[in-house]
Amino acid sequence: MPTLLDIQYNNIVERIKSSKFRDPIKDFMDDNCNYFLDIDENTPEIYYCFDEFKKLIDSLGKKCCDEFNLTEEQFNSIIERGLKDPESNMYFEQLLSFKNFDYFKRLMIDRHYKIIQIIENEMYKKKIFKSKNEVEDDLIKAIEESKKT
Repeated sequence: MPTLLDIQYNNIVERIKSSKFRDPIKDFMDDNCNYFLDIDENTPEIYYCFDEFKKLIDSLGKKCCDEFNLTEEQFNSIIERGLKDPESNMYFEQLLSFKNFDYFKRLMIDRHYKIIQIIENEMYKKKIFKSKNEVEDDLIKAIEESKKT
């Protein structure tokens, strides 16, 4: 028979895997990743985003505590247990790593470039941009035309 701690642990694992927990994180990243370029310089906006992101993660953790009637100490012990659990440790590691600036910055840079790639792919599909081959073909035609004149 599962103990109260087992039930609480399972509830937290399910919550951090759920869209209710993950969607606000994804939305924040999508809304703010445009500040992040793959450069060494860290702007004030990047630090501000990081502070706001830590607040978001803390608020999501607090919501879990409130919803499942956990103290902060109980929540922290669940996190420690989760880090040792091979089936769910990646979720708990990710949760903790979000508070690491370098990890956060890398995630945001990756998300920024992924969104750019998605937008470019959609634009190519809609023929707003020409493909690389089409641009090369146009360039060859232009060179041939210029030779004729």
